[in-house]
Amino acid sequence: MNPIKQFYMNTSELVQYLEEKQEPDRDQRIEKIQHLLNERDEALKKVKAPLSAGEKMLVQEAAKLNEKLVKLLEDEKLSIKEDWNLLKKQQNTRQKYVNPYQSLATDGVFFDKKK
Repeated sequence: MNPIKQFYMNTSELVQYLEEKQEPDRDQRIEKIQHLLNERDEALKKVKAPLSAGEKMLVQEAAKLNEKLVKLLEDEKLSIKEDWNLLKKQQNTRQKYVNPYQSLATDGVFFDKKK
């Protein structure tokens, strides 16, 4: 298959997959995204310089899809980051519940020496 067409197909498949968001397991979703990105990268490496008019049009369409893809990947990254921050907050709260006196500051403690 033509590498430019393969690149376009991989990009469109990746955009479609990111728009669906039906995969409940995040690990499988990330693996699938990584696999599609790797296939896309391999197709891009095979592209040669002299392009025909049809290939140039396909490259322009792929560039439009790529802009959409970048936004979708940023949204996915933000979603993962939010979940990560929530997890850290939950762990921190759980640790404070288990050992509430762990984070007490000892600065400013005054001991009265008079009796």
